[in-house]
Amino acid sequence: ADRPQWLGELLLDAGLARAESELAMALSLAELPALLQPIDGLEIRRVTTVDQLEVFALTITPDAEAARFYRLTAEAILTSACPQWFYVGYAEGTPVATIEATLAGGVAGLYNITTRTEWRGRGIATAMTLHVLKEAHRGGAGAAVLQAAAAGIGLYQRLGFKTFGEIVE
Repeated sequence: ADRPQWLGELLLDAGLARAESELAMALSLAELPALLQPIDGLEIRRVTTVDQLEVFALTITPDAEAARFYRLTAEAILTSACPQWFYVGYAEGTPVATIEATLAGGVAGLYNITTRTEWRGRGIATAMTLHVLKEAHRGGAGAAVLQAAAAGIGLYQRLGFKTFGEIVE
């Protein structure tokens, strides 16, 4: 949907370099699969406090500047009117995964789908993504979209996401 249609070529011609690209993917929430196996010991909590928001940030990255950003914006993003929803997945009481959803116009945009390296391969990201998709559907979203990093493409395809384009940075 770039305007003009050849915007990417214009930017390259102007001397900018293509840094990376990821797939744009979408899913109708009327077609959500059921989670086949619950993950033992996984607790998914929606963030509702500043302290939980800091845990969210520090689970994504140990960078204190990221946590500072969330602390500074907490008053706005933790209100019930905010379209952004944040979640932390806890395994054995330890924060190990995150996901963020932004609901607008009947669509849920998914962001910051992360699982700490030592906890990957256990279905945690799948369980968290499906949990948030179901909550978004109950909240009025009819579809979900995301920008898929290479490591997550298989997970998203298993949930039914389809590629509809490419996001280039």
